Amino acid sequence: MKNAFFIQRAAIDVLLLNQASALEIGVYLVISKYTDKNGYYSGVGFKTIKERLGIGQKKAEEAIKRLKSMTDKNEGNEGQRLLYSIQEWLCIETGKFNTDDYMVGWVRGWFESEYNHQVWLSNDLVGCHGKEKSPIQYFTKCNRDNHARILLLMYKYCNRQYSGVNYRFLSKKAYSELEYSINDVIFNRSSFKGYHISKVIFDIFCMNISEKEINKILDEMHKSGFINISICTIGEYDEPSVNPKKKQTVSNIKTKTSEQIIGYKKHLAFEQLYNSLKDQLEGSRDSYKLAIKFHTQRDKNKSKPFSIRLIKWLKTTPKIEFKEKVFEPLEDYPEYNEVTQTKFIYRLDYKSINKKSMETTDCIANRIEKVVMSCGLEPASRKGKFYKSYWWFDPGIKAIALVGIIMPKFTLPSKLLAYSNIKPTLKALATADTLKAVKIDRPSEAAQIPINAELMQKQTERF
Repeated sequence: MKNAFFIQRAAIDVLLLNQASALEIGVYLVISKYTDKNGYYSGVGFKTIKERLGIGQKKAEEAIKRLKSMTDKNEGNEGQRLLYSIQEWLCIETGKFNTDDYMVGWVRGWFESEYNHQVWLSNDLVGCHGKEKSPIQYFTKCNRDNHARILLLMYKYCNRQYSGVNYRFLSKKAYSELEYSINDVIFNRSSFKGYHISKVIFDIFCMNISEKEINKILDEMHKSGFINISICTIGEYDEPSVNPKKKQTVSNIKTKTSEQIIGYKKHLAFEQLYNSLKDQLEGSRDSYKLAIKFHTQRDKNKSKPFSIRLIKWLKTTPKIEFKEKVFEPLEDYPEYNEVTQTKFIYRLDYKSINKKSMETTDCIANRIEKVVMSCGLEPASRKGKFYKSYWWFDPGIKAIALVGIIMPKFTLPSKLLAYSNIKPTLKALATADTLKAVKIDRPSEAAQIPINAELMQKQTERF
């Protein structure tokens, strides 16, 4: 992936279970950013680590020493380490200690775990340009260990389904204040106050931190621009799924080069041998392991004489879960939404994440405001800023709710497609001859927001 690097979700667990400091987290991310295309060998030196984090040689060496001591503590997986020096790793793999000058750098350990996906981060997380402030450098310099750990947790629970952190782990709380039926479409006005926090996750990682302190840290990161809050509606609905594009492989390329044909034949021969071995070994299963490949003279464009990559591997030992509680799905749900199979419906943000104004025709919050104001109701939001209250509407979705999705900076954004009935519903309301708003009375402990009585009276007279 261009301009991005990855870390294993299992590596995040190892860092947190070993109570890694902000300095150690920062050093690991710098090493991870400067890996080769396979993502495991990093040739970065102490000079770059010191420059990126603003630290001295002694602190860098201490952090490296601690990272090299971090392991998966589960029984049977004790050998899985977080980090090796390249010399150390080669000695373990080949039984020889190489003293060549080019043997400089680090190897990130690979963890066999139940996580199916990596966490992808923007390169700018480590090397910010111009006056842009790097959260990693700030947390390291100011010894903000809990800030760095919470940021790591947010990266771990980032969900492409909402283009942000899974709201069941961390989210901004929404409370419904008013409910109106406008031409049989339900409109709500909700306010935001405080955060929903899945405290059980923090307890699993032995992070002895109160909810009050977590709220304070999240507010500080929000004000510093390290996280954004995206106002979204979520709910349950069924829509036909889009079939993924067929992945292009050598087998379905119409015109193949001679090198592609040779490579494809080698791949087929390996698969045939691998499958025959799998049939012979009772109780074997597919797995992977890190392996070294020394380049030949034909690889003239290679800057290093070797590369380290994952290769397919057979194991006869039973699969050991990385950490039972850590891998368990989130059990803590926000109080206002008890449903489990929620999907993104639409986003209310007035501005995009990069602070460029959106087109007003595409801004759902702006269109909703026009509808409610035409009925004489007090507007809730203002253009271009995050406010404490918002108007939103229900296009007929089961268990719909409003939520503030937390979006950490430097995660790769994903495009969210709005629910198909959103635009037709708003268009029908915008072109209606008359709009009639009927207040829906319901028991609520939340304070009621006053309605503009004068505008309401004029609108009533018009009807």
